[in-house]
Amino acid sequence: MVRGILTFSLTFVLLVSPFVLSAATLLSDQTLEITASPVGNTYLSGGEVRVSAPVSGDLVTAAGTLFVRGPVGGDVLSIAGTMDIDGNVTGDVRALGGRMFIEGDAGGELALFGGQITI
Repeated sequence: MVRGILTFSLTFVLLVSPFVLSAATLLSDQTLEITASPVGNTYLSGGEVRVSAPVSGDLVTAAGTLFVRGPVGGDVLSIAGTMDIDGNVTGDVRALGGRMFIEGDAGGELALFGGQITI
């Protein structure tokens, strides 16, 4: 069941996002912790995703729980049950989820759709 949800989530992320193989990081697992800066745009899928390293490009995620502590140089596009963005985002933040906490600064637009949103 969990693998089916992760496969669907990753497929969804890949279909709605531009994907450049030469400059992208693509990871999927039940628990992901990104502690080293990924190259280019980053696509992540997992039950719990933690991003503490700087992301130079866009960050696209599908997660049960998402924590972003490092800065993001591009946009953030996310679907998550619970989302906590503590790092600064240079571009836009577009997200769909249950509970969202946006504590960092966003340089672009915020498009947030959720049950509980705290900015």
